[in-house]
Amino acid sequence: MLQILRRCSLLRINPNEMNLTEYSGTHYSKSGKNFRGDIRYCLNPSSRRPLVLVIHGFTAFGRWGFFPYLGRRLAESGAISAAMEFSFNDYDNAGESIVSHGLFASYTVGHELADISTAVSALREMQFPAWNGKIYLLGHSRGGGEAILTAAADSAIDKVAAWACISVFDRFTARQKRLWRETGFFRIAGSETDKMPLGMNIAYLDDAERPERDLLAAASKMRAELLLIHGAQDITVPPSEAKKISAVKSDSQLEIIPNAGHTFGISHPFRGTTSALEAAIDATLKFFTLQD
Repeated sequence: MLQILRRCSLLRINPNEMNLTEYSGTHYSKSGKNFRGDIRYCLNPSSRRPLVLVIHGFTAFGRWGFFPYLGRRLAESGAISAAMEFSFNDYDNAGESIVSHGLFASYTVGHELADISTAVSALREMQFPAWNGKIYLLGHSRGGGEAILTAAADSAIDKVAAWACISVFDRFTARQKRLWRETGFFRIAGSETDKMPLGMNIAYLDDAERPERDLLAAASKMRAELLLIHGAQDITVPPSEAKKISAVKSDSQLEIIPNAGHTFGISHPFRGTTSALEAAIDATLKFFTLQD
């Protein structure tokens, strides 16, 4: 069972003084390493509610930018909100820097899928007040792709919202992969100023090339309902990737948000919401039947 550490209890989140209960805790993943999570829900709900597990993307973390705000909005709207941080991510407690570049470099998509599976299993064992037994996933960027793979493997997942979602894990050119295999290491652009550059070992590429990481195949067979939300001006993951996923899952919903980029106008630390983020949240709440 998830080892929950009470971090704070009652928080005021709106002018109506709705009380929000928030917990923080850690759990051992299948890799034997800890991953962290935050759980939020409002007291005395008016009806039974679903549980939404929020999954961050590449080089983000559980409390990056909009994630705490998103968790509170989900809870305020009637969900039990859980946000996780992957065990190989290894950010410090403030979320400002990666403690071990070596640990980060050794992760794979498979490790993160194992963390998600462990989190889902642990959450199912917990006794949440007024939970209706349904589990939804909300993933951003690569986290959206991992949410799709998780739902394809777990038919008990009812709904998936994928924000700025990738359509493929193998996102590298032939030249990049050749150099990667020659050196055994792929340096992440933008990390050149670090004393130890941030990057990934060859294990990541080997894992990403596995047939079972085929996101389009997974999306085409998943039972869960799927909502895809994408910024029209996303240059990190172009909207064409969401359209590819939508094309293979005919009953999916696709929302393209005008004038929005990969993170919907949000950076870290969070300095306030944007119209693009609110549009993504509103569409997600409606999809999760948390809002009319």
